[in-house]
Amino acid sequence: MFDMKRLAALNRELTRDDLGDEQRSTLEAQRDDQMRERLLTLDDDRHIDRAPGAPRDVNPTRDTALRTIERFGGVLTPAAGDRLVRFVRNDDPTGVGARYLTAVGSDPYESAWVKLLKDPTLGYARFNSAERDAMEVAAKVQSERALSEGTSGSGGFAVPFQLDATVILASDGVTNPLRSLATVSTVATSVWKGVSSTGIVASYRPEGAPATDNAPALLQPVVYVEMAHAFIPFSIEVGQDWAGLTAELARLFADAKESLEAEQFLSGAGHASSEPEGLLVGATETLDTATASTFAIADAYSLVQAVAPRYQANSTVLGAPAVFDEAYRWVGGASEEPAVLPTREGAFIGRRKAEMSSMSALTTTDGESILVAGDFRAGLRIIERIGMTVELIPHLMGATFTPTGQRGLYAYWRNGCGVVVPEALRVLVVKSA
Repeated sequence: MFDMKRLAALNRELTRDDLGDEQRSTLEAQRDDQMRERLLTLDDDRHIDRAPGAPRDVNPTRDTALRTIERFGGVLTPAAGDRLVRFVRNDDPTGVGARYLTAVGSDPYESAWVKLLKDPTLGYARFNSAERDAMEVAAKVQSERALSEGTSGSGGFAVPFQLDATVILASDGVTNPLRSLATVSTVATSVWKGVSSTGIVASYRPEGAPATDNAPALLQPVVYVEMAHAFIPFSIEVGQDWAGLTAELARLFADAKESLEAEQFLSGAGHASSEPEGLLVGATETLDTATASTFAIADAYSLVQAVAPRYQANSTVLGAPAVFDEAYRWVGGASEEPAVLPTREGAFIGRRKAEMSSMSALTTTDGESILVAGDFRAGLRIIERIGMTVELIPHLMGATFTPTGQRGLYAYWRNGCGVVVPEALRVLVVKSA
C-alpha cells in the first residue's frame, strides 16, 4: 500500500553518503515499490466514461511516459510526481507532453546532452547510435510542441528529465510556500483558461409559482504562460573536467527558478509586462490597518474576519517571518486576550499560517502589504508549462571580440501565475497617514 510519508523517508535515506551498496539497493527497491503503488492509487478510472467492469483503455504513449515518471521517483518530490501523472493521464489530450517526457527521460538522451554541453562544436561526432536516435526523437517532439502552439522552434535542446527544474519543482533557496498553497496546473500550451462563478441564488416559492431565472454569471479567468531565462557561463576546462557538472546544473536551475518565482509570483506586473500576475497585484480586496503606520492586534483579527464565509474553512494567513515575529511578541490588554500566535510555529488566530521571505516586513511603513489571508487554493493559480530548454554558446567573446575560453548555457522556461478568484483573498495594508 502506498504511503506518502514512507516514500519521503526513503528518498531522504537515499541522500545519505554513508550507505553501503547492498543497503542502497534495498532502499531503492523499496522506493520503486512505493512509486508503483502510487501510480496505482492515481488511477484515472474516475475520469474515463465507460461501462462498469469494462477494460481500461490501452494508450502506449501515455503508459511509456508513466513508466518514465516512475523511473525518476528518486529525483521527483511526491507532489511533483503526482502532478506529472495527472498531467499525462488527464490534461494531455494530444499526447505531445507524454512524448516529451519519454524523450528527455531516456539515458541516451542525457548522455548525448552532456557531450554537447562539454563540446558544443564537435560533441555530436562522439554520439553512439542510441544517442543519435534519442536526440532525433527529442528534436521531433520539440517541433511537434512548437507546431501545436503555432510558433516556430527555437533550435534549443530540451533539458534532460532529471535536470529540468520545471519537472522536479524543488528548491530550498528561498522561503516560498505559494506552490503548496495555490492550485498548480501543468500544461503543454501557452495559456490556461478556466471557468469561475460567484454562484447562484436559491429561493422558496409558493405551490404552482413559476421558477425564477437563477443562471449564474460565468467568468473565464486566464493565466498566461510567460518566459523566464537564465545564463550560465563556464570555462572550457570546467566543462571538460567537472565530473558533477550535470548535478550542479540541476541545483543551479532549480535555485534560480525558485528565487525568481518567489519575487514574481508575489509582485509580478502581469501579462502586459511579460511577467506573471503576482499575488499582491491580482488580490484586489484590501483592508487597511486601523491606525496609520501601525500594525496592531485588532488589525490581525479584522483581516481574518474579512475573509468571506465560504473561504474561511480553508483559509491560511501568509506573511514575512518578521511580521509573525512581531505578532508573537504581542501581549493581551486588560481583557486578557489570548495570544494571537500561541507558539512561534503555531497557527495565527486559529488559522493556518505560511511564511514567505520575499513579503514585506515593514509593518510601520505606509502602503506596505504585510499579510494575505484567504483560500489560496481557490484564489491563486500557478501554471507550469512542462519543459525547460537550453541553447549552447560555443565561445564567449571578450571586450576585444576575441574568445575568453568560456562557453555559455542559455536556459529558458515558461510558467505563469494569476489570481483567478479575487474574492477568496484579503490583503492587509499599512494605512497611510
